Parts: sequence; C-alpha cells; structure tokens
Amino acid sequence: MRARVRVGAVAALTSLHAPARAEPPPSGPVAEVEVHGARPAPAVGPLDPGVAGSTLRRPELERPGLTAPEALRTAVGVAVTETGGLGAASTASIRGATAAETPVYLGGVRINDDVAGAADLSTLPLWLVDRVEVYRGNAPFEADRLGIGGALFFQPFRPRSTRLAVGASAGSYGSEAAHALGTVGNAERGLLVGASYAAAKNDYAFTANDGHTEHWQNADATLVDLWLIGRTTAGKATVDVMLNHFDREQGAVRLASVQTYDARKSLTRTLGAVTGRVPLGAGATLELRTNALFATSALDDPRHEILPALGAPGARLEQRGERVEQEAAARASFGESTRARVAVQASSERLRRYESAEVHGIGPALDAERVTARVAGSAEHDVARWLAVRALLALECHSTSTGPAFGACNSLDPVARFGGHWRAGELSGFVALGRYARPPTLGELYGTSAVVVGNPALVSESGVTLDAGVRFAHALPREQRPLYATVSGYARRSEDLVTFVLSSQGYVRPENMEAARVLGLELEAGSGFGRYFAADLALTLMDFRNQTPGWALANDIYPYHSRLVAAPGVSAISPTLESHWLNQASLGARLVYQSNRYGDLAGLAVIPEQASFDLDAAVLLLDRTLWLRGRVSDLFDAKRYDVVGFPLPGRSAFVSLEVRSGSP
Repeated sequence: MRARVRVGAVAALTSLHAPARAEPPPSGPVAEVEVHGARPAPAVGPLDPGVAGSTLRRPELERPGLTAPEALRTAVGVAVTETGGLGAASTASIRGATAAETPVYLGGVRINDDVAGAADLSTLPLWLVDRVEVYRGNAPFEADRLGIGGALFFQPFRPRSTRLAVGASAGSYGSEAAHALGTVGNAERGLLVGASYAAAKNDYAFTANDGHTEHWQNADATLVDLWLIGRTTAGKATVDVMLNHFDREQGAVRLASVQTYDARKSLTRTLGAVTGRVPLGAGATLELRTNALFATSALDDPRHEILPALGAPGARLEQRGERVEQEAAARASFGESTRARVAVQASSERLRRYESAEVHGIGPALDAERVTARVAGSAEHDVARWLAVRALLALECHSTSTGPAFGACNSLDPVARFGGHWRAGELSGFVALGRYARPPTLGELYGTSAVVVGNPALVSESGVTLDAGVRFAHALPREQRPLYATVSGYARRSEDLVTFVLSSQGYVRPENMEAARVLGLELEAGSGFGRYFAADLALTLMDFRNQTPGWALANDIYPYHSRLVAAPGVSAISPTLESHWLNQASLGARLVYQSNRYGDLAGLAVIPEQASFDLDAAVLLLDRTLWLRGRVSDLFDAKRYDVVGFPLPGRSAFVSLEVRSGSP
C-alpha cells in the first residue's frame, strides 16, 4: 500500500516495543517523504505508549453516518451508553468506571460537564477528527484528570498543507449532513477553517411495552459546528490556537413508553485554547496553555411534560457552565537516560441553574463555583537499554462554594502512578500501579433540581489500579497492516463511589457509599494478509462486583456493563488503479457483540445480549479527488438497547460524497 505520511507516524510502529520517551517536539521544519509500508498498529496511544491504549485512525472514522458513540463501540475496554439516534445524549466509560470518572478531551480541552461530570459524545465532530486515542486504566501526563478508568482524546486535524474538502451525506430516518473544511499552511504556520451541519428526524420504529410497534416522536435533532485552528512560529517558539462553537437543538424525549410532543432541548458550547511552546535549551521545553469552555443547556417544556417530574417550576430549565484553565508545563532531559516533566495548573469552574428562566429578572436557583490548583510531575529513567522505570505524582486542591468566599481546600487529592516499560525485540510490555481520585461535581454537591438535591458533605471517589500488558508487533512487507497483538489485564478497587439514594420524602440525594472491585482481560489483535486484506479483533472480558459493606441485595454485579464484548472485523482494499475514473475501492465488515447486562442494581431487569453487523464500502474516483462511500448499520435489524426504555435505531443505510483537493 502506498501512503503519504509523516515520518513520526511511521515511527509509531517501532514505539510499540521501545521505552516511551517524553522528548520535546521538533522546533524546526518536519520533512515529509513518500513511504511504502503498513500503517502503524492501532494497539497503542501516541501520548504514552507505556500504558494500555488504542488509536482509532482516520480511515475508521470516515464511514458515512458514523457517530462518535458508534465508533467507540469497537474499542477495547470502552462501554458506550446511548439514548437514541443522531444528537441523542451518549456517554462512554472505560473498564467499568462511570462516565463521570472518564475524562474526555477535544483538542486538549476537557469537555465533561459540571452537572453530572460526563461528556456527551454526540457533540464530537468526527468529520474534523484525525484520530481518537483511548487510554485505559492510566491516562497520559497531558490529562488534567488522570481518571479512574483512563481517558479519551479526540485529536482534530492540524493545518500543515493546503487542502480543501467538501462533503455531504444522507441516510435513514431523515438524516442528512454536510461539511466543508479548508486548510493552508506549511511546516511553520497554518490555518484551518471548517463548518458542518447535521440533522435527523430519528423517527425509527420500536416495540412498546404493550407489544405493538410505535415510531419515536419528538426526537429530531439539528447540529451546527464551526471550527478555527491556527498555528504559527516566531523563531523557535510556536503558538497554536483553537476555537469551536457548537449548537444543537432537538426534541426532548423521555422513555419509550412515555412520549413527549412539544418539549425541546438546546445546547450551546464554545471552547477555545491557546498554547505556546518555546525551547529552553538542549532537551528542554516550556509550554503555556490557556483553555476556556462555556456551555448553556436549556429545556423548554410548554406542556409540562418533563419539568414537573424534576420538581422545577415554570416551563423552562436552563443551566450554564463555565470553566477557565491556565497551565504552565516544562519538560527536560538529563543525559540520554533520564527525562522529567512538571506542570502547574489553576482552574475555575462555575455552574448556574435557572429554574424559571422564562421570567425576566429571576436570578439563578443555584450559583456554585470551584477553584482548583494542581501540581504534577513525572520522571522516567532507563535502567537498561531494554527497561525504563517511571513515576507520576500529582496533588489537587479543590475549593468549592455557593458564595463569593473561598476557604481552604474542601478536598485534597493526591494521585500517583509507578511502573515500568520493557522491550525485547518485537515484544514489549508494561506494568503500572496507580492511585486515582475524582472530586464530586458541582451538580452532585449542590443539586441539579428540586428532586435531585445535592450533598456538600461528599468526598472524592478514589481507586487503586494494577495494570499490566504485553505487546507484539511485526512488520509485514506489502501488507495493509502489521501483525500485532496486545494482551492486558487489570484489577481495580474503588471506594466512596457516589450513588443516588431515594429518600422517604421522595427526593434523590447523592451519597458516598459504594465500593467496587473490577477484574478485566483485554485482547487487541490484527494482521494484513493476501496483500489486499486485513482482519482485526477487539475482545473485552470484565467482572465488575459491588463490594459495599452491608450490601443488602443478593446481586452484586453492577448494571449496564457487559461482561463480554467482542468486535471482529475484516477489510479489503484494491490496488491503486491507473484509470482516470476509478482509482481505488475498499470493502469492510464488522460485528459487535455484547453479552447481556443488568438494568438495575437488584439484577431484576435484564438488557438482553445483542449483536449488530455493519457493512461499508468506498470508491475513490476522478484522479483521487472524489470519495463515494456507503454504509449499512445493523444489517440484520437486530433489536438494540443501551438503557432500559431507550431503543436504538435498527437497520440504517447511509451514503456520502466528498470532494478533496490537496493533501492532509
């Protein structure tokens, strides 16, 4: 296979069996060359190959109608929870952690909200994403929250050349989308401007509680996404700028058995980041970064179909979240065998809730703020040519208040990770022991409504993880992919988990009361064969047990987590053709199987096992300028549910057309 890629991308294959080195980024131009060879193996995370990780690259994200939740369903160790079709809320968790315990980053900015702590995957723009990095169990140093289960990084394109791409797609249940992307630049500076529009009726059929077929109502969604990414250099220093504005308007559905008709939801999110890097000398770099995120979500309920159940007066509920972060980080090398990094960070988060926002002049029912200070450091030392040991330490101070005054730390959370990374030819491995913590969200501390009240006495959730794995990678000449395999196992003990308890007065209150033990085994493997074919397999085995002292229920298996998830896939790509009309063609198929899951803590409700089969095809036309793609999701129309009462779309078909000029 012939591909135009950066030298650094090709080197990612060799990083599978070499000690991870935190080298400073190159300060000069990066040469581009034509290479012939296989793509890097996906069973590694580029930010830290010394921990369990995977990478979903651009070819896996380009299928028409594909959303971020669907893409992550095939990733090892990741559990996705959806509540409907396009635009419906969806979250991800890693290795049995909750969505609130799994930080999600978009271009380096954490997008988890201040209410429930989870990140909504439906807001993530796959049309602009170059790759998705999944770090399981241990997050890289770049994460400001190490995460009890790990972290997800969605990395957008960076402008380094002149390129133009315009695309459109259409599909089942009234879905339609369009995007435009333009870049100009070189190795020293660049600019990217992009915009997208997506909409769907989401009027798919489902089986109601009484057994008859109904169609989802008031589930339509419209999404608009605007992006600007820039990069420039001044001498040896570089500055990166990223701006994004996202709008979503949709119907507000409840359960499958209780339709709504006029309730509507909206979300507006604006985020930005400015990063500056300057070399300080041989092997040393200073980085300054400022992030800001502003989000407003609103629920309009003119018929009072939803808000009375939440105990909110009026016909509108609005929540506004803000977060501003400032970070200074440095990295340095001491000789050829020792590397170190240090970071100091300060952030401010604010959450305001307006329960009668349609009445002019009424102030917020909740106005809470959190100030966080964090210092982190890491060191890595090569004990031998084949072995590197590493340590990471961080201390976080969180001060929260509903008034203007802030006192001492409400919580002081030390986190740490110690481990090693070894290599022996084409084999490599890692082991890590870590302690992690998650502070309660502002919504958990101070409530999200009159029905879901807060608990200011909550303490941080914490966990201890032991993680180990072995990787193998072998380049196969003239094949699409190398032969690769990764096996990792882990054990985690978590305490003070936040759970919501229904009181005798009828309101719900969060409490620190649960403890859990998780054991897991993960396999990720693949290979090219027959020159034009490739196969891969992602396998996740997990045992998630409730170990809360005095647990009264006979069932101790946590709900919503499948104990077995398997995702095998095959693909084929034709040789490059010299024809002006047809240049290349590809075909792919993937099965995703999930074992059954409990739908409640008692184990009385069971979400049955489910399997979906996807088929996709693509052709490259007109001197490599026109991509025509098609995809059928859930080809055999299997019934799928993620949460009890929320059916997912059945068989769906999508087609897309994209015109490109220039190289990425």
